[in-house]
Amino acid sequence: MHSAKDMIRCDKEMRKGNFAIRSEYKAYELNGKVLGLIGCGHIGNILAEMATGIGMKVLVYDPFVKAEVVEAKGYGYRVEMEDILKEADVVSIHTPLTPKTKNMIGEKELKLMKSTGILINCARGGIINEEALCKALSENWIHSAATDVVVHEPISVDDPLFMHENIIVTPHMAGQTKEAASGVATMAAEGVMAVINGQKWDKVCNPKAYEHPRWNNK
Repeated sequence: MHSAKDMIRCDKEMRKGNFAIRSEYKAYELNGKVLGLIGCGHIGNILAEMATGIGMKVLVYDPFVKAEVVEAKGYGYRVEMEDILKEADVVSIHTPLTPKTKNMIGEKELKLMKSTGILINCARGGIINEEALCKALSENWIHSAATDVVVHEPISVDDPLFMHENIIVTPHMAGQTKEAASGVATMAAEGVMAVINGQKWDKVCNPKAYEHPRWNNK
């Protein structure tokens, strides 16, 4: 939303007395636009629901999710990631960082995006090649980007990403809310109590642990 509405840059200009910034018309509506999800797990699904609520069409690329599951929710499914990059107005990344996803978005992929496209990364730093992203921002291959994660955290104040006005960078804080912190602590306590009581906790990180003989007949 902030990227589409150009809010951060306009706030900075307003503080300088530049009220005329409102007439540059770099902001655009999200209603009727296409959100492309690269990865559609729990967080991706929540974002899809929110986007649908403001009138966006949702497309999904996720080789670990069946097309019929995605389509049953009213979203479009794409077999190739490149199709998401070409079709979406906003591309949001929700995949883990693995050897296969490292630098998954580079120059080639960025050039597939619309010149009006927005790229969002709230997953992990390193999925987007930052050198390529800087080039895309400086040469206006895309409208803008927003990232909550970077390769080197904490990021240096003289990092090349900060040279561009058309990117929003936040300090890996998407999940850093009071409610989230309380929820994680409560969840951890619930998990400990479940295991102590010999119960299979459904939120365990490694479900294979329940294959151990001690869990037989539990």
